[in-house]
Amino acid sequence: MNKVNLDKNNRKILLFICVFVFMFGFLFLLKTLTNDKYENKKEEVLSYNNKALINYKVNLIPNSIYEEKSLGEGKIYITDYVDSIDTLLNYKFNCKDNIEKIFVDYEVNAVIEGFIGNKKDSKEIWSKKFNLQPKTELVLNKNEFQKDILIDIKNYNSIVRDMVKKVNTNFSNKLIVTWNINVKGKSSKGEFFEKLSPTMEIPLGESYFEVKGDLLQDKNGSIDNIKKVISDRYIKGIIISSFIIIISIFAFFYILLFTEELENNKETSIRKINKILKNYEDMLVALKDEPLEGNETIIKVLDMNGLIKIADDLDKPIFYKYFININDIKYFCVIDNKKAYVYQV
Repeated sequence: MNKVNLDKNNRKILLFICVFVFMFGFLFLLKTLTNDKYENKKEEVLSYNNKALINYKVNLIPNSIYEEKSLGEGKIYITDYVDSIDTLLNYKFNCKDNIEKIFVDYEVNAVIEGFIGNKKDSKEIWSKKFNLQPKTELVLNKNEFQKDILIDIKNYNSIVRDMVKKVNTNFSNKLIVTWNINVKGKSSKGEFFEKLSPTMEIPLGESYFEVKGDLLQDKNGSIDNIKKVISDRYIKGIIISSFIIIISIFAFFYILLFTEELENNKETSIRKINKILKNYEDMLVALKDEPLEGNETIIKVLDMNGLIKIADDLDKPIFYKYFININDIKYFCVIDNKKAYVYQV
């Protein structure tokens, strides 16, 4: 198999690069092996859903505008015609797996806040808290429960009017009702805890109002097991470093075994001339001047052996011009009258 010729310096550089790449791959592999092999992975074993919804209806006092005794959700309500608001908390727990027990504790709190500014940049002036439902604990049998709370909006508006009269200052007021629900569940796959806090927000001291707030909270949850698995980073590190090492080894031995250094022309010429001067010393004649005058008929000889044969046949010496630096010797020749047999180095 013929070897590929490469420049001597380039061949050395390529071999050095192979060694460098091999060391890089080895160090990368070593770092990967010393790092943590495993990582924690969450595995969902149980999923569930909690939903808390506040429904309401606005109770009216007898008036000449509305025939109904109450109005439904999502309307604009005239404050002077409103007596109270009936609210109903609907809580529901959904899970495909069997749950051994669900414990719930809840309470309902209200707070009147007086503030100045807008919704994005408001500052509280005063507040007053009320407890509408003390903390109550229960165990769910059907994974759901309901609880009705009456909001005496007429009374809260009366409190606000009294406050405004006392301080003789107008500012914005609102009532915030919060249902705090804590859920604790128990199953064969573990325990879970959830907290929901739906709210209702009602402006106070206004001629009309609209009920707003976070009336629906819908939360998904899960029980997860932590499992130790071989990390993707570890696997990728092993694959990449191994690939680098294998490629560098293959390239190194390919260059070492299937390439050879391309000889330098100058070095080759010097070796060739030295060999001629040594082997044919008795037949060579060194001249100070050029042996050819320029008017001879030049006959080129293919190699030095051919020139030796011609010299023997003609019984002539072989001439060349002497140089201190033998690399400057360009040719050897045999002269026969006006013919010159020349071998160019």
